[in-house]
Amino acid sequence: MPMADAPTDLLSLHGATAGYRRRPVVRDVDLGPLPPASITALVGPNGAGKSTLLKGLAGAMPMAGRVMLGATDLLALAPKARARLVAHMPQALPDRVALTVLDAVIGARRASPAGAPTPELADLDDTDRAVAVLDRLGIADLALEPLDRLSGGQRQMAALAQALVRDPRILLLDEPTSALDLRHQFQVMATVAALACERGMQVIVVLHDIDLACRWADRIAVLGRGRLTAFGPPATAITPAILRDVWGVAASVTPDERGRVRVQVEGLA
Repeated sequence: MPMADAPTDLLSLHGATAGYRRRPVVRDVDLGPLPPASITALVGPNGAGKSTLLKGLAGAMPMAGRVMLGATDLLALAPKARARLVAHMPQALPDRVALTVLDAVIGARRASPAGAPTPELADLDDTDRAVAVLDRLGIADLALEPLDRLSGGQRQMAALAQALVRDPRILLLDEPTSALDLRHQFQVMATVAALACERGMQVIVVLHDIDLACRWADRIAVLGRGRLTAFGPPATAITPAILRDVWGVAASVTPDERGRVRVQVEGLA
């Protein structure tokens, strides 16, 4: 549940279409409403348009339609105004960046207009904010390491810190766990879930691991061939029929002892 003073605006997409000028990749997506303090997972096969949809929401790729945060259409905002509300973690940081992790996180804070600071960070300067975020993610020991010397998983954690330090209302994460081992996958998703609750953020995260999506997401949006195929709680969005039609696999879907959805792939459909 969101905190008492957390934002209350719902997020919704209406006819969202994104891609290249002559070749839309994602077409006519209606999604939501997504409440604050929630996680929505975008899942689907390779090439379904998941990353394109995230880039369009972030302003990194042209998008048509409407993206409403309460009564505000994010697509109608100037880039700086949208950047106050939305932070995007791409799949990978640029190569050959010699900045330290700490400098990169401080730079992310200063380069983009930040949203309203959370209470625990309100009295901190940019450096202290960066250190606090690194500590929250368990990577304070990497603060003075150059980005170009980090492993793939460490770079993902640094990229997540760059997004979180901006105190966004909407956090867009593109495969934040793809290079992480099981322990760090759990740590990242648990931290994101806790921060979503504490800060009232709407988190939209691209995940390839359907079990991970079912474990952590409040809602799942399934994309197939650039279209929204299913949307709802995990038990509604992930079904044998959806897995057959979208991924081309025969699979069983059963609740575990805690009521979470588990997927067992049995073969090709």
